[in-house]
Amino acid sequence: ESPLGVAHTGLSELDDAEKSDDATSIESGVDGFWHNVENPEEIHEDTIATPWPSFDELLNGGVAKKRFYLFGAESGGGKSLAMLNCAEVAARSGYKVAVFSLEMDAREITNRLISSAGRFKYTRIQQRRIPDEAMAEVQAITDELKRSALTIYDQSNMSAQFIRQQCLALKRAEGLDMVIVDYVQIVEAEDSKANREQQVGDVGKRMKLLAGEVDVAVLSATQLNDNEQGNRPTMR
Repeated sequence: ESPLGVAHTGLSELDDAEKSDDATSIESGVDGFWHNVENPEEIHEDTIATPWPSFDELLNGGVAKKRFYLFGAESGGGKSLAMLNCAEVAARSGYKVAVFSLEMDAREITNRLISSAGRFKYTRIQQRRIPDEAMAEVQAITDELKRSALTIYDQSNMSAQFIRQQCLALKRAEGLDMVIVDYVQIVEAEDSKANREQQVGDVGKRMKLLAGEVDVAVLSATQLNDNEQGNRPTMR
């Protein structure tokens, strides 16, 4: 009786199933391709430039909304700095940016943004040892940052669900273009019983879904560890 019951339930679900309205036929896809060939001026992908033109060229203009980008490096490899450089350039270009950091507090993030914008040594900004000749430039940078739409979250514990909720709220309230999550391994997992590899994989999947749901570019980082022989991590 049990196998027959399962079979009947499955057949009933198939009978009730309806084709999704979101499905696209290959015919429609091909027609769209030729439409773009004949009307190239209509092709537009909203991309956000990074600080590195050669990197943007590889990405067809910069980081794009609805996509998830992951910086991978060993400890101390510059992951956080690279993402904050992207946040600073985007914010000063008029894009709305949210930074979720479990590594740095808002004060340190602000210092690093000022350092990045002016190409100043971070220690000088951190210790407030600003030369007189650079004071006017620092003032101009801080004034520009104050006018930008950049929001910082620096709570000690953040789950993927919390990040999603805040992004949706920001999108509704004032718009949102770029999200920085520093970094994947220390985002609180939804399933505390899963092993660490599964938890990190789940967080990464949620970040990718977030990019599509909220229509933002999501940048995050993952820490790569030395292998068993003690060698530096490889691309593999």
